Amino acid sequence: LMPLSDLENFIEEENHLPGIPSATEMEADGGIALGEMQTILVKKIEEANLYILQLNKRIEELESKLK
Repeated sequence: LMPLSDLENFIEEENHLPGIPSATEMEADGGIALGEMQTILVKKIEEANLYILQLNKRIEELESKLK
């Protein structure tokens, strides 16, 4: 996973998630195969869950320091 700050910068600069074709690219290529997009979306869901787990672990560490 790329660091969240890098992900945020990429999205701000490119206006789309890394690994997902931009709207311009999709239009130029005549679209994208449904199976290919499904695979990409599942990968992005998995990445999002990994980010959530990392953030949750960080929150738990910070909460334990407060006790």
